[in-house]
Amino acid sequence: MVRDITERRRHEQALQHLATTDALTGLANRRAFMEQIEAELDRVAQGGAPGMLIMLDLEHFKHVNDTYGHAAGDKVLVHLAQILRGNAMRQSDLAGRLGGEEFAVLLPRTHADEAAAVAERLRLALEHSRIDSGEGHVISITLSAGLAPLQGTSEHSLALADAALYRAKNSGRNRIVLA
Repeated sequence: MVRDITERRRHEQALQHLATTDALTGLANRRAFMEQIEAELDRVAQGGAPGMLIMLDLEHFKHVNDTYGHAAGDKVLVHLAQILRGNAMRQSDLAGRLGGEEFAVLLPRTHADEAAAVAERLRLALEHSRIDSGEGHVISITLSAGLAPLQGTSEHSLALADAALYRAKNSGRNRIVLA
């Protein structure tokens, strides 16, 4: 009986992991990330400390796939995920892959200046990275980031961060812009 319950619990945990995790990067998937934004927005609405959102986009990622192949592109995505899980972020922060080469970071109890510092650490870590394509080539890639406060709805917060991201891309790339 105990073994059956233990096996069932392991199975349920495995299913939960599959339902909330991006298979390639191991980061939160879009659905799980959006659930956390909603929870954080509820906390902020109840008078909690403010939070911030960072939207990240890899620069010229299509060129990486076209030049080195999709396997190399996957290596770049996995490398960014390792940076996002690494020491550039705090333990309370949550990184997620929203789709393709677009990532986001949820920063609970964070002000704009702290969020900008986290985003800059991430930007620099990727900029200084050299990623092996697997075919003897070294890939260098950068990112742009848009930062926005958590306010209103998750859609509103994401739209603010996305608009800031596009301002970063349109003003020269490889930079951070605050909404």
